[in-house]
Amino acid sequence: MTWETWEGSAKLTGYGAAVSDIYPIRGERVDDATEERVYFEISEPTEISGPLDSTMYKQDLKLQVTAEPSRVQELAMETALDEADMISFVTNRRVQVSLGGLTNSSPQAGQAEGQSMLFIRRFKGPEEPTIADVHLLAHITAQVGDTVNDRGRRIIRALRWLRRARLADDEVEEFASMLMGYDGLKTLLPQPPVQTEGKKKGGQKKPVSKPGINAILKNWAVRECGITPEDWKQVWDLRNDLFHGDLTENADTRSKLAGAIPNLRLALGLALKHVLQLPESAPPHLGLPPFVITDLQITASPPIKLAPDPAPFKPYDEVPDLPET
Repeated sequence: MTWETWEGSAKLTGYGAAVSDIYPIRGERVDDATEERVYFEISEPTEISGPLDSTMYKQDLKLQVTAEPSRVQELAMETALDEADMISFVTNRRVQVSLGGLTNSSPQAGQAEGQSMLFIRRFKGPEEPTIADVHLLAHITAQVGDTVNDRGRRIIRALRWLRRARLADDEVEEFASMLMGYDGLKTLLPQPPVQTEGKKKGGQKKPVSKPGINAILKNWAVRECGITPEDWKQVWDLRNDLFHGDLTENADTRSKLAGAIPNLRLALGLALKHVLQLPESAPPHLGLPPFVITDLQITASPPIKLAPDPAPFKPYDEVPDLPET
């Protein structure tokens, strides 16, 4: 096992901040199983301009990560997210995280010089403007009908969750939003073929079990949308991890979510066209993208100095101001 020490920074930006009598606020994160470590320092908050003439806070988070190279990004991001999560909870305000580059300025064995890691998150670029025909909107309104009854309410909610998914910048939020919309349409989709259970002793037939949520949603996704069973399994496994609290937001998970999102969007979009009785030729025209962009990591030698730092991170021996997490 080869461990390396990398240094870098992140930014916490939002309407909540951490304050202390002494700055920087220092802390340490230790993995009890692997003994990988992250030292961090949180700067004093500064005020910055926010949208609509509001005032926001910005705090720099300096990081020193000692771990296997493949784990450095994950540990750095997890540390920044942990601090942002706690600050957001205590202040009851929004706090965002952005991870900068990490630099290993001490060459390891076999390297002539140090390296840098640059991280590029998946982002939604601009879209080509388009318009909606009012006659098509009128058709949808007529198909929804009474929004108080079960059918109309489910369709309206699915449309709203899909719009929220398009506005989400985070893969977890986008995936969860579309999942809520798709799950809400389950009673309006074709039921899967009945699975006979054979006969009991004495010749009596066993009662036919009611299809579960996965059976209904999988039936539509695989049989009607052409999504492969393997791709649907990835969607369903991520759904279970999300709903049961087992989803870990690291680079590997975000990559899986980015691959699952187009399949879920296709299933939800075609399900809405089905319940709204829109012909195949009517918009929206749906399909799977030819490729999916996930997070990118660029490693460069020699190390790239992203910005001048008047106070570089220095290891310390004193007890951290924050407890270990």
